[in-house]
Amino acid sequence: MSQLRPRGAVASAVMLALASAAAAAQEGVVLAEITVTAQKRVELLQDVPVAVSAVSGVKIAEAGILKIEDLKNYVPTLFMTETAIGNNIAIRGIFSGVNPGFEQSVGTYVDGVYRGRPQQTRAPFLDLERVEVLRGAQSILFGKNSVAGALNITTARPTSEFSGYLTALYEPRYDEQEITGVLSGPFSDRFRGRVAARWREADGHVHNEISGSEDPSREEKTARVWLEMDVSDRMTAALKYERGEFDVVGRQIEITTEIPRAGAPSQTNPFGGRTLAQIFTLFGAPSAVLNNTPDFVRTSNGDFSNNESDEAALILNWNLDGKTFTSVTAMSKYEFSELCDCDFTGANVFSVTLAEDFDQVSQEFRLTSDTGGKFEYILGAYYEKADLTYQDSIQVNSASVLVPALNGNPAFCPPGSVPPFTPSAGAPLCGTAGTMIANTASPRLFRQDAKSYSAFAELTWNMTEDFRTTLGLRYAKDEKDASRSLRFANLATGAPLSGTQAVLGPIVYAAAFNVRPHSLSGSRDENQLLPSVTFEWDASDNTMLYMSWRQGAKAGGFDARSNNPAAPPALRCTNPPANNIPAGCLPASGIGSFQYEEEKSTNLEFGAKMSLGGKFELNAAFYMTDFEDLQVSTFDGRLGFNVQNAGEADIRGLELDMRWQATRNLMLSASLAYTDFEFKDYFGQCISGQAPDAPDGINCNYKGKTNEYVADWVGTLAADYRRPIFNSLEFRLGFDVYYTDEYFVNPTLDPRQKQKAYEKVNARMGVGDQDGRWSLSLIGKNLFNEMIFPYGNDTPLASTFGVFSAWRFSEPGSSLALQGTIRF
Repeated sequence: MSQLRPRGAVASAVMLALASAAAAAQEGVVLAEITVTAQKRVELLQDVPVAVSAVSGVKIAEAGILKIEDLKNYVPTLFMTETAIGNNIAIRGIFSGVNPGFEQSVGTYVDGVYRGRPQQTRAPFLDLERVEVLRGAQSILFGKNSVAGALNITTARPTSEFSGYLTALYEPRYDEQEITGVLSGPFSDRFRGRVAARWREADGHVHNEISGSEDPSREEKTARVWLEMDVSDRMTAALKYERGEFDVVGRQIEITTEIPRAGAPSQTNPFGGRTLAQIFTLFGAPSAVLNNTPDFVRTSNGDFSNNESDEAALILNWNLDGKTFTSVTAMSKYEFSELCDCDFTGANVFSVTLAEDFDQVSQEFRLTSDTGGKFEYILGAYYEKADLTYQDSIQVNSASVLVPALNGNPAFCPPGSVPPFTPSAGAPLCGTAGTMIANTASPRLFRQDAKSYSAFAELTWNMTEDFRTTLGLRYAKDEKDASRSLRFANLATGAPLSGTQAVLGPIVYAAAFNVRPHSLSGSRDENQLLPSVTFEWDASDNTMLYMSWRQGAKAGGFDARSNNPAAPPALRCTNPPANNIPAGCLPASGIGSFQYEEEKSTNLEFGAKMSLGGKFELNAAFYMTDFEDLQVSTFDGRLGFNVQNAGEADIRGLELDMRWQATRNLMLSASLAYTDFEFKDYFGQCISGQAPDAPDGINCNYKGKTNEYVADWVGTLAADYRRPIFNSLEFRLGFDVYYTDEYFVNPTLDPRQKQKAYEKVNARMGVGDQDGRWSLSLIGKNLFNEMIFPYGNDTPLASTFGVFSAWRFSEPGSSLALQGTIRF
């Protein structure tokens, strides 16, 4: 645990701003007010007793923020990264990991519609009004409660006057091209519409030595239509439909660390003294795979991801004599198909195909009272039905290096045997282990039907003019039915394995891949009762203090990706010698996971929202969060991930947010966050090579340790300078600095897999019409070319050959784009 002290330029800037705030009184200007809907009402940010950060649509467009992942550079304690099989999104160190069966601990809501799947967080941004990042459990007012925090995204709505804009961007280093167009306005006095569309294409930032391509390249097409009608003087109806398609070719994955196997090469141990890549080159892999340096160069035989999504929402609002009744009826669905060269080495080892199909319908009703009375309230009910189908398959073709590598693996042969190994009656796998899995696949199918019901209420009692108490309560019921099956099949035909392969193939899959056939099904029915209480005190005209206590929960569910049954295999043997495995007897170990329990949080937060003369704002929050049964997904050391509940964790933290209108032309903002995450009771996957110290003899004790993605200190600093020039023009200059301490990037907290502390600088400089009718700007990202590798893990199958190898995702280096905008 580090000492509690700020670090870097960001912390210094925050302290300087605090000391200099009074100097702003010299100018006759004030900060622009920020409105949010964090409590399902339109309110000023300074009036909301929630730790929330808001990023405006204007900022998102000007800074070139393309998706949720980019927001982490502007909001401390928010972290998101793409992984090999999904996305991780975390707030205050809490996230759900990668598993298709998971809903996210951090919920995403777009125009009131819940997006709980990790795949849905990959969708690009388009024509937004603002994004609100709510920190801590949001257990009462949001349709599906979120246990760790929420992203409340509001898209731009139709306007009463005709308007629109056209934006084009070009960035030469990665050949990025983007065009966005928006039209908005009335069809009549009561009928309005808005159409927004975007096309974007870009090459990647990692060179693939095998294909010669720049990975990952992207093509995105997104369109949205809003129709809004004043049905009567009391009722408004709005209909939204959004369609998105994005295709990605390649990945930004590199092998970054390899440690040779102990021992010198010999006839009886041909792998001794060699790294994983060197072992593969023995069997025909190209020499390019030997590159294990983080240098934006990779080797891969090809990856792609094709994604389609549709979302529609009908939003009705009735004004009922001071009360508002709201109905939100929504449909959200997506499908994707992917090919992953999931050994990440560039050798022909194996690939994985993945596909997912998701359909969700939901209905929410809310009754919201007017404000200003003695009592204010929000009452509501929510229903959701979601159907998920997920399938994947490991594929090993006949030319895979695994065929000769496993045929020559001495682990499958009698002790003392000398290569080349030959089949033996007493050792059926000696010299044939690789042949037994040549031209095979392991198709897996997961299906889940889920229903959620909830009712919620929040009551605010304005006890005095300066003091308020808010009580909240949500009842939630979740029902899930799921099944998962895994089998082995012929790669070309999909038919079951036959002959000797049917007998010995599963043994090799179990020994080499830790994959076993199984068929599981189950049902879950859970109920949750979640309370909250908040106290607010207007200590002065410029200071609001609050204290809140909330309980949050996320329902349990089913593991979609474990490679093994949840109980020992029926024909499991007790550590049989590899050279004498009876037919049908699977090697020991291989216990996977299927069901996992709900996770729960208790959050206590103390906050202050302060302003000075309308020119300076400082918001602070200190929180203490206790988590129980945190749902985590851990790598099994070979190819798969298993889901478990991680016992208990305590998170403590301090967050500061500041805005200062320093002069008429200059606005400064900064934020700083300190996070102390500590597991209290958790046994998880051991670091490669670490001796287990858990009671089960398999896992390791994480008590007293932190979590991945958790940096002690994270901060931001931003400046926005605008000045009139030449009578009709305006010069604009802005920069953003993001600082983070070092943090672990993989779930085992392997010190060989750490992201070093860094400061990332983005900037923008431009000129435009003072009336905002046009602008031309240069947008620079990661100007000092920081090498950032935010996520990684052990290389699949490295442990099969007794070596250590690790891979990492990378972020792009520096870039400079030209952006032009015309408004009308």
